[in-house]
Amino acid sequence: MTEIGTDREKPVFGDLGQAILDYETRDKTRTKIWLRHFADDVVGQT
Repeated sequence: MTEIGTDREKPVFGDLGQAILDYETRDKTRTKIWLRHFADDVVGQT
């Protein structure tokens, strides 16, 4: 799942707190994208 937004990431390093916030933001975005792609399959399997 982390590869979904790889091409949009910038190799900028800052402080640890900012890095964590950036990661959480990217993770939420990737989760939304993943769910849009696969949610129908998940619903059909349950």
